[in-house]
Amino acid sequence: MDKKLVIKTSSLKDFLLLFKQEEILDNLSLGDTWHPSSGFVDEEILEGRRKIGEIIEFDYDFGGLVDFTANIENIELRLVSQPNKNHKLLKFEVKCSAKYQKILTEKTIEKNAYAPGSYEITMLNDYGA
Repeated sequence: MDKKLVIKTSSLKDFLLLFKQEEILDNLSLGDTWHPSSGFVDEEILEGRRKIGEIIEFDYDFGGLVDFTANIENIELRLVSQPNKNHKLLKFEVKCSAKYQKILTEKTIEKNAYAPGSYEITMLNDYGA
């Protein structure tokens, strides 16, 4: 049975650091409204880059992210809220197996050990498969 969790962090790249750099993002859709030269950009700005490591190394930080969905094999990723004046963090939803939920939980604990408060994670009720 799939599980849902919500991960809050400051950027798309910080969120992607929770996953293996060689993983491929399938069905990628993104939108960003702060690009300095063209305003709105979508996934085409990545010029075919789909590996997580390539996106992390990409020379743009997606500071105006308004849309993000992707799959990593059987894992579904989705941006569910953008920062605003009351909430400074992006909120991402992850639908995955219980085993992968445990991996992500451990990864956020590890990352927070080095940079406290970088990630917040919330488990949601079981999500019917």
